[in-house]
Amino acid sequence: MIFQLRGTSGSGKTTVARRIIHAFNVDKAVELTGNGRKVLAYRGNVPDGSMPIYVLGDYSANRSAGGCDTIPKITDLTDLVIKYGKKHNRRCIVFFEGLLAGHSWGELGERVHPIFGASYINAFLDTSEDECLRRVLERRAGKGTDTSEERLEKIERNVRADYHRVELCYTRVIARGGMRIDVPSKTAPKFVENYLRQWAANGTA
Repeated sequence: MIFQLRGTSGSGKTTVARRIIHAFNVDKAVELTGNGRKVLAYRGNVPDGSMPIYVLGDYSANRSAGGCDTIPKITDLTDLVIKYGKKHNRRCIVFFEGLLAGHSWGELGERVHPIFGASYINAFLDTSEDECLRRVLERRAGKGTDTSEERLEKIERNVRADYHRVELCYTRVIARGGMRIDVPSKTAPKFVENYLRQWAANGTA
């Protein structure tokens, strides 16, 4: 199963990813960049041992964010999704999230969906636009970055534009015949963990 978590900045994607990494003991780096500076894929296992789970992107301890935004080319990400999705006769889970990859169906969807069909899950966090903005502003303030009125206005424009793009993608997934689920923001980490566990146990969620 391919599980792509989608949402704009501040929606909670990285929080969910770190929950999955912890819950499934995803701690073995199985692929790195050529210079070895970034992890491209980690591996763990569903606790009952029924199948492996791969998490794509870099989640090094010194990164506050990470995921597939650390993979600059969508073609490279798509290649990784397909590569790991085909392992173990497709009896595995591939989890990934990232802001840039989550904006659109694009090349990723056009290549991955025909191969995996309904096993390619497009999971959208239902975090409200205002809550996403609040979290982003709070995060920026905590880092001591520029909080001038001009800078804050730019951040707000960017977040709202991102939110709109993800909303368009939400509709696009259905138009292209993709599998779409809604992830409740208030319980997102546990919801996704349970979804993956159930799929591993039953072959379906």
